[in-house]
Amino acid sequence: MGNFNPNSVGEPEIAWALEKLGHEVVRIPEKDDQLPIIRRQLLSRNKFDFLLFAKFRVGPKQDVRELIKELRFFKIPSVCWLFDLYWGYRRETEIKMDPLPAFSADIVFTTDGGHETMWKRYKINHFLLRQGIDERVQMGKLMYPTKAEIGFIGSRLTWAGWPYRGQLIDFLKHAYGDRFEHFGDTGQPEIRHEKLNDLLATLKVTVCDTVYSPYYWSNRIYETTGRGGFAVHYRVEGLSEEFEEFKHFIPYKLGNFKDLKNKIDFYLENDEEREKIRRAGLEHCHKNHTYTKRVEELLKTLKEQKII
Repeated sequence: MGNFNPNSVGEPEIAWALEKLGHEVVRIPEKDDQLPIIRRQLLSRNKFDFLLFAKFRVGPKQDVRELIKELRFFKIPSVCWLFDLYWGYRRETEIKMDPLPAFSADIVFTTDGGHETMWKRYKINHFLLRQGIDERVQMGKLMYPTKAEIGFIGSRLTWAGWPYRGQLIDFLKHAYGDRFEHFGDTGQPEIRHEKLNDLLATLKVTVCDTVYSPYYWSNRIYETTGRGGFAVHYRVEGLSEEFEEFKHFIPYKLGNFKDLKNKIDFYLENDEEREKIRRAGLEHCHKNHTYTKRVEELLKTLKEQKII
């Protein structure tokens, strides 16, 4: 159950990966007030090995919790896979104050690898599962309509309590002028799929950002390297265990804009080294961090935990 519109990222790739591995997938669109329809689809057929979802916002919280209880009665495990950061961020109130029904699932996967103590304290059966890249993605063409060499892709997150994002964008604009462009800000069209491939191929340098938390990062690093972008990302604990620094991406010290600028300037002038890292990042991401591999990890954990 999820967002399967043509512009979405995440659920469509996960569903495709499950099918590639030989499983039958019934896609249930997640929409407000869909609870009665979803209940009929799930309980009338009663042939599912498990229900996979993210936030499960399809009706009143108590009604959703009751559905999860019904699923247990019919022996349909509920499996939650969330992509957002919760602990140490504004969303942690969604656990402390009035937990989302998603957190009452039989098993909860998130991309946060740094707060196991907190998950246990709140009796949430949590496991780490990162995001990834769709293995069908191919490197784009140098045809995106921009004169910029350096780019940031995404909103400023002004609402999210992460002011660093805005500071980063403003610094890049001040330092590089028209050589830098901010893409996909609030109110602008989102750049996804083939258009994103072409943009990342066209830019010489793509600066990544994510809300800081040890052993957590967003899917921006996978979407950038896995689509053929040259990624610059601040150092965060754990990231270098997945991507090798100066081989797959360029690290810099969080908040040190002098360090960031020195590295951007160096790779703008060294085309051969930059393209070598771009290619290595692409190959590494497709070899190690595809959604198919993530789904294999998910299924392995479900079996080990006797969920299925």
